[in-house]
Amino acid sequence: MYDPDDDVGYGEEEGEEITRDLWQEACWIVISSYFDEKGLVRQQLDSFDEFIQMSVQRIVEDSPEIDLQAESLHMTADTETPPRFLLKFEQIYLSKPTHWGKRWCSKPHDAK
Repeated sequence: MYDPDDDVGYGEEEGEEITRDLWQEACWIVISSYFDEKGLVRQQLDSFDEFIQMSVQRIVEDSPEIDLQAESLHMTADTETPPRFLLKFEQIYLSKPTHWGKRWCSKPHDAK
């Protein structure tokens, strides 16, 4: 973590030290200007977009194969080998939400 006591501020003379109060005020100026420029929810929207566009695909790629082994349906004298399937997901595609049925609100004003 960054400790303001260890650093000399940009543009300061070497003998001057930034006080904790001045450092805290500077931090709040930066935070306020970020929210003035981006808005309150922009960071959350950007984070969600990055998750959908990049992270979901990485999660799918990092997931191991799924081994599906069917069980025998009947006990007979003939031993039948049940099928086995290996399932590996690769490229994903996310589309806009769709719905079936009557109890669905697709827009916020529909929920009212």
